[in-house]
Amino acid sequence: MTPLAAAAAAPNPLWYVTRGTAFASLALLTLSVVGGVLNVVRWRGEGWPRFVVQQLHRNTALVALAFLSIHIVTAVVDPFAKLKITDAIVPFTSSYRAVWLGLGVVAVELLIAITVTSLVRGRLGFRTWRAIHWLAYLCWPVALVHGLGTGTDARTMWGLFIDVCCIGAVLLAVLWRVSEGWPRYAAVRTAGITIAGVAAVVIGAWAAQGPLRPGWARTAGTPQALLAAQGQAQASPGATPSGTAAPSPTATPPPSLVAGLRDSLRGTATTDPGGALRVTLDDQTNPVIHLVLVVQNDNTANLTVTRSGATVCDTPAQVGRGVAALCSGLEVRLELQQTDDGGVIGQMTTRKPE
Repeated sequence: MTPLAAAAAAPNPLWYVTRGTAFASLALLTLSVVGGVLNVVRWRGEGWPRFVVQQLHRNTALVALAFLSIHIVTAVVDPFAKLKITDAIVPFTSSYRAVWLGLGVVAVELLIAITVTSLVRGRLGFRTWRAIHWLAYLCWPVALVHGLGTGTDARTMWGLFIDVCCIGAVLLAVLWRVSEGWPRYAAVRTAGITIAGVAAVVIGAWAAQGPLRPGWARTAGTPQALLAAQGQAQASPGATPSGTAAPSPTATPPPSLVAGLRDSLRGTATTDPGGALRVTLDDQTNPVIHLVLVVQNDNTANLTVTRSGATVCDTPAQVGRGVAALCSGLEVRLELQQTDDGGVIGQMTTRKPE
């Protein structure tokens, strides 16, 4: 793929697959937990014999493991977060949101342990198998917290809807489980109900104060390079984005951009003698704004923006799902495409960092 093609490309399909398989895995794991509870309480309905419930519980866990395999592979292959294979095997070693990604690794390894021991249950003995199988109750909340802490859809309405439905289903199933049977263990049942309720409240409160609030990407441990590329890194106090000293209060204010722009661009693309791609663009809506994007052979890039002939910013840019850069304290995104006559057209948007 040429540098211009990379800059003009739509979001990487691997990114969508990673997100989709994450939610599919959580939903399947939720069904497996609920099916396990129905199996333990020996639930059977009209037209639903007990063996159907058993098979549903087992097969949804296996399918969840298959979706998780796809989720892990696409997350590692996608170049955006630059994950390594070891990040998917050894918990809490990744440079990208280490804690929350590490919890996902722990959840997968717990699920693998549960699945493998279930397949060889006859050789383990009931007590050993049951002790390991209790990990299912730990695997699910760990996976949920991983998704909230690492995923990019925690604040979307559809993402919240799926998470709330899964939480509600598991909470009801656990409450049903501890309320059925065990007549001699009232204290244990009460403790189980209390733990389930407290866990739900704690996760909800943490999500409200963490992943559901702006600025979570920085708090979660996203590398600075990605924060800058996504426009989520704030300029350092007392310095401009390029790292130079801030002007004194009496100096003439530097030219800047404003948030909320959504302007059309048009320009040309040429190749420098060294092989770098140079894209020169003029803002068709605000003719005073001029952009120069230089993309090197290794896909590193630099964006220069001038306004009325004065430089607004000269800053590194991230080329991948479009072009992203932090310019004049704002997130600038470019979506570009090459025309049949060799020109370049596109759109520029600006917004305040989250």
